[in-house]
Amino acid sequence: MKILKIALIYFFLALCMAPAVPADDYLDASFYLWRLINETRNKPLQTLAKFGIEEQSAREALGAEGWILDQGLPPLAWNQNLFDSAWGHNQDMIDNLYYAYNSPDGTTVTERIAAAGYDALNTGESLGALLFDTYLEPMEAVDIIFTNMLKDELAPGNPLARNIFNPAFTEIGIALTAARLDLGDDLSTNAYVAVADFGQPLQPRAFLLGNVYHDPDGDGTMNPADAASGVNVVLRLLAPNIELEMPVGPLGAYQFELPAGFLLLEARNAAGQVVARRSVFRQENNQLVDLRVGD
Repeated sequence: MKILKIALIYFFLALCMAPAVPADDYLDASFYLWRLINETRNKPLQTLAKFGIEEQSAREALGAEGWILDQGLPPLAWNQNLFDSAWGHNQDMIDNLYYAYNSPDGTTVTERIAAAGYDALNTGESLGALLFDTYLEPMEAVDIIFTNMLKDELAPGNPLARNIFNPAFTEIGIALTAARLDLGDDLSTNAYVAVADFGQPLQPRAFLLGNVYHDPDGDGTMNPADAASGVNVVLRLLAPNIELEMPVGPLGAYQFELPAGFLLLEARNAAGQVVARRSVFRQENNQLVDLRVGD
């Protein structure tokens, strides 16, 4: 059997450390926001109910694309170039004390994404910010920032382009950090700042992605606290007989570019034992497939 070990660099990004929160927490929070966006695209009505958004209002906002609430959309794959673009804009806003889609020099999100090396048919960007005085856990901040992003997209009459509910987008990069902002005159405040850059590449590609998690309460839901660590995810191609393998990233995340054919997906512990398994058949679009330890 031929075995290929895949080192996916975007799961082990070297993020800078800011004073309030360790870099690992930033990366976990960024991946949590990625997860929430994909859950929303996968099961829109379930997410609306979870975050207290009325279905009828959402349908009015989506208009002719109201079908998305019933059918859902494929998940968004993580892309390193889009992360680089999002990270650069995140840091620029913090360093220069502004909050806008265009940079002070007039650079647009499309131009930033192109400069990061991403060849796109379509691009988009969602911003989120949260000011706080007393310490707020990154995951709590993500819930608030995501709720605001979602409500903004689904506000009737909102002139901004939709990104989370955009059928064209297939890839994403997210940078979320915390910073202490010096506002002058001895004024300062703490803030979480999130930038999500969305893209549709010139060359179509499909990915298999998801999270490996434990399920102590048996509700079948992937919660950040239940994410698995120290396991490898193996994608087995049955014809030809090849294995692709990678360690899980933050929140037990994994991602493979999809080869053709019938596939078997496994999570293996440090001893090489299979702790979860799912069969997969390749589709043309990205696929979200979670692995629950014990299945």
